[in-house]
Amino acid sequence: MSTTPPSPSDGDQNGPVEPANGPVPPLASSPLESGEARNGTGVAALVCGGLAALFSIWFFPLGVLVLGAAAVVLGIMGLRRAKRGEATNKSQAAAGLALGIVGMVIFGARTAAFVSQHREELTSFNECVQAASSDEEREQCQRRFEEEIGR
Repeated sequence: MSTTPPSPSDGDQNGPVEPANGPVPPLASSPLESGEARNGTGVAALVCGGLAALFSIWFFPLGVLVLGAAAVVLGIMGLRRAKRGEATNKSQAAAGLALGIVGMVIFGARTAAFVSQHREELTSFNECVQAASSDEEREQCQRRFEEEIGR
């Protein structure tokens, strides 16, 4: 004789019968609900932004430009992930974005101040390099320029 298994609605006075493996968990609607926050871009933005701000104080141009740009891009990506519910570190991403911008602004201000302060020396250096016909003459132009600006 064959019997059919009871359906979930076939229960006794205690309510419906649960499946053998227990209740079926609801599907996660976002990675955060399943425990998989994607916080890497926010952390990377904060690190890059902090280094860009630090390098802007030390006047390390390539570091500021590369790390500042990376902090801005990663900060925006991190904020978008947080807005979609894929990350939990919105404040880190925002701080990285802000530090990247601050670093680049400080670098730009220091560069503008340097150019303004040494306009004559820069003009003289440019004329010297254009008139130079050999690498040795160009090196002499560079040495004279460094002496004029006090390095």
